Amino acid sequence: MNTDIRNIMKKNFLKGSAIACSLFLITACGGNNTNEGDGSGKIFDRHMEQEDLSKAKVEDNIKGNENIEAFANSAPELQNQVKNLLNDYLQVKNALVESSAEGTSKAASRMLNNIKNFNTGNLPEEQESFYKQRVNGMQNDIRYLTQTNDVSRQRDHFALITRNTYALVKAFNPTEEAVYYQFCPMAFDNSGGYWLSAQEEIRNPYFGDKMLKCGRVEETIN
Repeated sequence: MNTDIRNIMKKNFLKGSAIACSLFLITACGGNNTNEGDGSGKIFDRHMEQEDLSKAKVEDNIKGNENIEAFANSAPELQNQVKNLLNDYLQVKNALVESSAEGTSKAASRMLNNIKNFNTGNLPEEQESFYKQRVNGMQNDIRYLTQTNDVSRQRDHFALITRNTYALVKAFNPTEEAVYYQFCPMAFDNSGGYWLSAQEEIRNPYFGDKMLKCGRVEETIN
């Protein structure tokens, strides 16, 4: 077999492999949404400056909120604070959709400042305790977003921020508008990742324009 024929066969094999890989990714995402690009890539097991974000830790932190119920009479101060944090969170999410590390960092800084400047005095004890537990659980992750220009690492910590933000939104019901809890089955090496959105339409923060519409709505809050 001459060299030209071997080269042609090699090119056809590589082309066929690439097409097969793309078809696998589209099928794995599922749902009725259109997927864009292959978007594959390992997200776990990166070195973290503040913590070792292992696969098991991510999986533990994106689950376990199923039984959270809203407080019967949420303190207005807490409702307003959680609304502010949700708005900041949504700006973080939008920046990650755009794959903008700088935009993510700026939005995270606003979220962190809102947490630091909020006075928790004179609040119902149970509600204050719940708020502090969730906020303390995500402050380091929010701070990490402000300290790195690596959008992939920002996405790692965003998954943990989502868990606690979701819990706060469920508990304090801060807005009359619908909030959509969405899920991408391909995030984190096919373990799946969640996020909150103000729009029902999928805009994936874990893959950006590589797989912009990959995901589905898991829950509508309100």
